[in-house]
Amino acid sequence: MASRRLVDDQLYDGPGHALVSTGRTLRIRRDGSRGILTFKGPGQAGPVKIREEIETEVHDVAALERIVGALGYTPFFRAQKYREDYDIQMPGAAHIALDDTPIGTFVEIEADVATIAETTHALGKSPDDYILSSYQRLFAEWAAARGQSPHAMLVRA
Repeated sequence: MASRRLVDDQLYDGPGHALVSTGRTLRIRRDGSRGILTFKGPGQAGPVKIREEIETEVHDVAALERIVGALGYTPFFRAQKYREDYDIQMPGAAHIALDDTPIGTFVEIEADVATIAETTHALGKSPDDYILSSYQRLFAEWAAARGQSPHAMLVRA
């Protein structure tokens, strides 16, 4: 499935940034016509980015945003990207997302560690090419180097 579409992510946190300070993420995603609520746990040490991820599709994103706000969470970072998805067999199954962002193009490989390594090699890359930072962190560094606000990584129409 190679459907290029706009993905719009909004990250939320509560007072004192209790989620971010413990490596957790609460995200509302608009992915084409889909709305998705995602919780991500803290990252685990290792050669690839591994974290618990719980998500569910929602039909009314505006209502979800009101619920999240009523619970005391406020948006603190917004990121947009154009995404294309591909599913491959290497022989293990891998899901590849190609993200075109305002700060560059990135390839995300979702699979077990061995399949990630095999897919990376097939793409002519090595573990030295892995970027384990979040888009929020990458954009904050990019924006700081340019004297820009680190709160919104938006694509231009």
